[in-house]
Amino acid sequence: MDLFTKWANWVPSDALQPRVTERNVRGLLASAAAANMVMIRVWGGGIYEHDFFYDAADKEGLLLF
Repeated sequence: MDLFTKWANWVPSDALQPRVTERNVRGLLASAAAANMVMIRVWGGGIYEHDFFYDAADKEGLLLF
């Protein structure tokens, strides 16, 4: 079965992790969903995203890889 998707790369939303807010992350993921993205490739460079990132991606229906 073929699966055709539109996807984008996710890099940390800010190099300084204390400045990352849930509101900002939710907004960025909502923008990706609004642009008809289906999958997000998470590249963190050794930075692990907060749980709210994964919750927001799930809420928007985005697949993560």
